[in-house]
Amino acid sequence: MDRFQVLFEIYRKNIEEFNAYQQESLKFLMGFLDSYLEYFSLSPKNAVLFSWEEDSAPTNDPLKAMKLMPDSFWHVRIGMILKIPKVDIPEQSLVFELLFKKYRGNFIMKLGNNRSIEIPFENEKWHYYEFNKILYEFFIDFYQDDLEKFLDHPESNKLGFDYPTYT
Repeated sequence: MDRFQVLFEIYRKNIEEFNAYQQESLKFLMGFLDSYLEYFSLSPKNAVLFSWEEDSAPTNDPLKAMKLMPDSFWHVRIGMILKIPKVDIPEQSLVFELLFKKYRGNFIMKLGNNRSIEIPFENEKWHYYEFNKILYEFFIDFYQDDLEKFLDHPESNKLGFDYPTYT
Protein backbone atom coordinates (compact mmCIF):
# COMPACT_ATOMS: atom_id res chain seq x y z
CA MET A 1 0.00 0.00 0.00
CA ASP A 2 1.41 3.41 -0.92
CA ARG A 3 1.37 6.47 1.36
CA PHE A 4 -1.74 7.94 -0.28
CA GLN A 5 -3.68 4.72 0.31
CA VAL A 6 -2.53 4.64 3.94
CA LEU A 7 -3.70 8.23 4.45
CA PHE A 8 -6.97 7.53 2.65
CA GLU A 9 -7.65 4.47 4.83
CA ILE A 10 -7.01 6.48 7.99
CA TYR A 11 -9.36 9.19 6.70
CA ARG A 12 -12.03 6.61 5.73
CA LYS A 13 -11.81 4.95 9.15
CA ASN A 14 -12.11 8.34 10.92
CA ILE A 15 -15.20 9.22 8.86
CA GLU A 16 -16.80 5.86 9.71
CA GLU A 17 -16.05 6.29 13.41
CA PHE A 18 -17.38 9.86 13.41
CA ASN A 19 -20.58 8.78 11.64
CA ALA A 20 -21.05 5.98 14.19
CA TYR A 21 -20.50 8.48 17.03
CA GLN A 22 -22.97 10.92 15.47
CA GLN A 23 -25.60 8.16 15.16
CA GLU A 24 -25.02 7.06 18.76
CA SER A 25 -25.29 10.71 19.87
CA LEU A 26 -28.51 11.10 17.89
CA LYS A 27 -30.00 8.07 19.68
CA PHE A 28 -28.89 9.57 22.99
CA LEU A 29 -30.57 12.89 22.11
CA MET A 30 -33.78 11.15 21.04
CA GLY A 31 -33.84 9.26 24.34
CA PHE A 32 -33.38 12.54 26.19
CA LEU A 33 -36.19 14.19 24.25
CA ASP A 34 -38.56 11.35 25.18
CA SER A 35 -37.58 11.66 28.84
CA TYR A 36 -37.89 15.47 28.66
CA LEU A 37 -41.45 15.23 27.33
CA GLU A 38 -42.35 12.72 30.02
CA TYR A 39 -40.65 14.54 32.92
CA PHE A 40 -42.27 17.89 32.11
CA SER A 41 -45.59 16.34 30.99
CA LEU A 42 -45.21 18.11 27.65
CA SER A 43 -47.10 17.30 24.52
CA PRO A 44 -44.71 17.04 21.55
CA LYS A 45 -46.17 20.26 20.11
CA ASN A 46 -44.85 22.15 23.18
CA ALA A 47 -41.25 21.09 22.56
CA VAL A 48 -39.23 22.71 19.79
CA LEU A 49 -35.77 22.02 18.38
CA PHE A 50 -33.90 24.87 16.70
CA SER A 51 -31.70 24.54 13.64
CA TRP A 52 -28.10 25.75 13.61
CA GLU A 53 -28.63 27.24 10.16
CA GLU A 54 -28.50 31.02 9.80
CA ASP A 55 -32.18 31.61 10.56
CA SER A 56 -32.20 29.41 13.69
CA ALA A 57 -35.68 28.27 12.68
CA PRO A 58 -37.55 25.48 14.44
CA THR A 59 -36.82 22.08 12.92
CA ASN A 60 -38.22 18.58 13.12
CA ASP A 61 -34.84 17.14 12.15
CA PRO A 62 -32.78 16.40 15.29
CA LEU A 63 -29.58 16.21 13.20
CA LYS A 64 -30.07 19.85 12.17
CA ALA A 65 -30.48 20.74 15.85
CA MET A 66 -27.16 19.11 16.81
CA LYS A 67 -23.89 20.93 16.29
CA LEU A 68 -20.50 19.64 17.37
CA MET A 69 -18.59 22.63 18.73
CA PRO A 70 -14.85 23.11 19.37
CA ASP A 71 -15.43 22.30 23.07
CA SER A 72 -16.15 18.70 21.84
CA PHE A 73 -19.75 18.86 23.09
CA TRP A 74 -22.80 18.50 20.92
CA HIS A 75 -24.87 21.66 21.37
CA VAL A 76 -28.65 21.49 20.95
CA ARG A 77 -31.08 24.38 21.37
CA ILE A 78 -34.43 23.25 22.70
CA GLY A 79 -37.51 25.32 23.40
CA MET A 80 -40.46 24.68 25.66
CA ILE A 81 -43.61 26.53 24.68
CA LEU A 82 -45.40 27.58 27.85
CA LYS A 83 -49.03 27.98 26.90
CA ILE A 84 -52.12 26.41 28.34
CA PRO A 85 -55.21 26.56 26.14
CA LYS A 86 -58.02 28.79 27.40
CA VAL A 87 -55.75 30.53 29.94
CA ASP A 88 -55.32 34.25 29.37
CA ILE A 89 -51.54 34.49 29.80
CA PRO A 90 -49.20 35.21 26.86
CA GLU A 91 -47.37 32.29 25.29
CA GLN A 92 -43.70 32.02 26.27
CA SER A 93 -40.91 30.10 24.57
CA LEU A 94 -38.38 29.00 27.13
CA VAL A 95 -35.20 28.18 25.19
CA PHE A 96 -32.13 26.50 26.62
CA GLU A 97 -28.93 25.06 25.21
CA LEU A 98 -28.17 21.46 26.07
CA LEU A 99 -24.59 20.20 25.81
CA PHE A 100 -23.63 16.54 25.75
CA LYS A 101 -20.80 14.25 24.68
CA LYS A 102 -19.43 10.81 25.22
CA TYR A 103 -16.65 10.88 27.76
CA ARG A 104 -14.72 7.84 28.96
CA GLY A 105 -17.31 5.46 27.56
CA ASN A 106 -20.32 7.25 29.01
CA PHE A 107 -22.39 10.29 28.08
CA ILE A 108 -22.26 13.46 30.12
CA MET A 109 -24.67 16.40 29.88
CA LYS A 110 -24.67 19.99 31.02
CA LEU A 111 -26.43 23.32 30.63
CA GLY A 112 -24.21 26.15 29.44
CA ASN A 113 -21.22 26.38 31.75
CA ASN A 114 -22.81 24.38 34.55
CA ARG A 115 -21.14 21.29 35.89
CA SER A 116 -21.36 18.09 33.88
CA ILE A 117 -23.54 15.25 35.05
CA GLU A 118 -22.94 11.67 34.02
CA ILE A 119 -25.99 9.91 32.61
CA PRO A 120 -26.28 6.34 33.86
CA PHE A 121 -26.81 3.51 31.38
CA GLU A 122 -28.66 0.58 32.93
CA ASN A 123 -30.91 -2.14 31.54
CA GLU A 124 -30.01 -1.19 27.97
CA LYS A 125 -31.15 2.44 28.27
CA TRP A 126 -29.98 5.84 29.41
CA HIS A 127 -31.55 7.35 32.54
CA TYR A 128 -31.96 11.13 32.31
CA TYR A 129 -33.95 11.77 35.51
CA GLU A 130 -31.20 13.62 37.41
CA PHE A 131 -30.48 15.88 34.45
CA ASN A 132 -34.18 16.68 33.99
CA LYS A 133 -34.33 17.53 37.68
CA ILE A 134 -31.39 19.95 37.26
CA LEU A 135 -33.10 21.43 34.19
CA TYR A 136 -36.31 21.97 36.17
CA GLU A 137 -34.39 23.74 38.96
CA PHE A 138 -32.62 25.85 36.31
CA PHE A 139 -36.01 26.99 34.94
CA ILE A 140 -37.35 27.79 38.40
CA ASP A 141 -34.21 29.81 39.27
CA PHE A 142 -34.40 31.63 35.92
CA TYR A 143 -37.93 32.86 36.51
CA GLN A 144 -37.42 33.58 40.21
CA ASP A 145 -34.20 35.54 39.61
CA ASP A 146 -35.79 37.56 36.82
CA LEU A 147 -38.83 38.38 38.92
CA GLU A 148 -36.66 39.52 41.85
CA LYS A 149 -34.52 41.72 39.55
CA PHE A 150 -37.64 43.21 37.99
CA LEU A 151 -39.23 43.97 41.35
CA ASP A 152 -36.03 45.62 42.61
CA HIS A 153 -35.47 47.74 39.47
CA PRO A 154 -38.51 47.61 37.19
CA GLU A 155 -37.39 50.57 35.11
CA SER A 156 -34.20 48.88 33.90
CA ASN A 157 -34.97 45.16 33.88
CA LYS A 158 -37.12 42.97 31.68
CA LEU A 159 -38.89 39.91 32.94
CA GLY A 160 -37.91 36.47 31.61
CA PHE A 161 -41.40 36.38 30.17
CA ASP A 162 -43.32 38.94 28.16
CA TYR A 163 -46.28 39.99 30.26
CA PRO A 164 -48.10 43.24 29.58
CA THR A 165 -47.82 45.83 32.32
CA TYR A 166 -50.18 48.75 32.74
CA THR A 167 -49.39 52.14 34.20
